[in-house]
Amino acid sequence: RAARAARLTRPWDAEAVERWMRRRNADHGSPHNGMAPQIQLRDVRAQNLRIDRLAIPARGLTALTGVSGSGKSTLLDAVLYRNWRRRSGRPAEEIGEVGRIEGLEAFAETHLIGQDPLGRSSRSNPISFVKAYGEIRALLSGTIAARQRRLGPGAFSFNVKGGRCEACRGLGTQVVEMYFLPDVEATCERCAGRRFRAEILEVHWRGRNIHQILEMTVDQAAGFFRSQPRLLQRLAPLQEVGLGYVTLGQSTATLSTGEAQRLRLAAFLAKGETEERHLFLFDEPTTGLHARDVGRLLRALRALLARGHSMIAVEHQLDFVAAADWVIDLGPGAGREGGRIVFAGPVTGLLTHGASATGAALRDHLERRTRWMEAGQKPPMQATSDPTPRAP
Repeated sequence: RAARAARLTRPWDAEAVERWMRRRNADHGSPHNGMAPQIQLRDVRAQNLRIDRLAIPARGLTALTGVSGSGKSTLLDAVLYRNWRRRSGRPAEEIGEVGRIEGLEAFAETHLIGQDPLGRSSRSNPISFVKAYGEIRALLSGTIAARQRRLGPGAFSFNVKGGRCEACRGLGTQVVEMYFLPDVEATCERCAGRRFRAEILEVHWRGRNIHQILEMTVDQAAGFFRSQPRLLQRLAPLQEVGLGYVTLGQSTATLSTGEAQRLRLAAFLAKGETEERHLFLFDEPTTGLHARDVGRLLRALRALLARGHSMIAVEHQLDFVAAADWVIDLGPGAGREGGRIVFAGPVTGLLTHGASATGAALRDHLERRTRWMEAGQKPPMQATSDPTPRAP
């Protein structure tokens, strides 16, 4: 906005932006403020990391950047997360070697949201993660048709006996053993893939039964349940993290790793306000996201920051890095050539840092984006900040 108003001659005018950020920090207590709490690390020697001293702001969004193999995930997982688990009395294997670590005691809980899948259970679905399935079952059990049949909320669950199809046990599919060939998964012949008994499917709420409701996407359900504020409040986090396109009954085993990350984030957003402060550790949360959806993810993260939580994210996506409050760039290379602090500070300092490959990539990205905006065109799809060749 300042660039368009001709108050900034360059979008990375570090001095002008830094003055504005100092004023903002004084008003809002940003992590750039020198009095803000910090996580202090000293003598980190895990894997290829060789860090004598590092201070990470304990408030705001911190981005860990650098080429692949520079030690970002090691710092996030082995050093920060596993040391927190050991200090909290929980089992932790292969803890990253660190001489001293301070500041983690300020958090009641630390969450590592990595690239691990949610699990192989075909019974788990997005609405069960945000506790919305119970609200839907309560609506159906409250209809006249359900009360006449004396059907409670449990009858509309495919996880327990009662209303589900027992031939497929509520899965909608059956596994056919082929003996000398791989097993084949086929649609259940008794329920035709609808998971429930015919009696249960005769119960409708606003013209739709439980099967038809589970087939709706999150965005469609938000419009369908517009008169139910409690249910909308449960569905809103799924839309906030950009999962409005998934169906309510979709198995979480079919979600990608990036979708699984965002579903975990939505589950925490659905819990609402809490007095406890939590630390979230993300491993490339923008994986698989369109550039437009990165903005949605950042808004969801800012919602957590507004509640007093903190987060550190390993990330290459340049728009995400530009939106961070603090950047720690590791490198300068990978393996033995990495594991050192190239830069640590606000984004404005990274843009003017001559030795940072991430800073150079971010400057080029801002230049291209500014040129396209001045020409009245949409910015092109941008690459990541990682110059290392990526496997297809």
